[in-house]
Amino acid sequence: MVHHIHDGRDYWTLPGGGVEEGEIPEDAIVREIQEEVCLDVVIKEVLFDEESKGNICRCYLLEEKGTKQLESLGYDPEDAHLPKEEKMLQGIQWFTLEEKREDPQVKKVIEVLKLT
Repeated sequence: MVHHIHDGRDYWTLPGGGVEEGEIPEDAIVREIQEEVCLDVVIKEVLFDEESKGNICRCYLLEEKGTKQLESLGYDPEDAHLPKEEKMLQGIQWFTLEEKREDPQVKKVIEVLKLT
């Protein structure tokens, strides 16, 4: 998960982001994962679509492309000019399903993948 500080909120979330002009959602998620956690991925399948704040959010099941990679904190190009403490993307961390079972995003993924 990625650690964000944004609009006065401090939270962990699944990596992702917006679709840029002229980009399709599938290319956007691959780009966002590369930017935020420095991993090259391929899409295995769409897990679900969900409405959030008037937008449709799509959750994908992804797989690392090629050999095992070491994830690392990436960047948000929109924040490139800001000092570290003011950037939205603050950290990355792996969690067990048990640790984040009640997180709304993780809970939905667990349900869709029938991991309960």
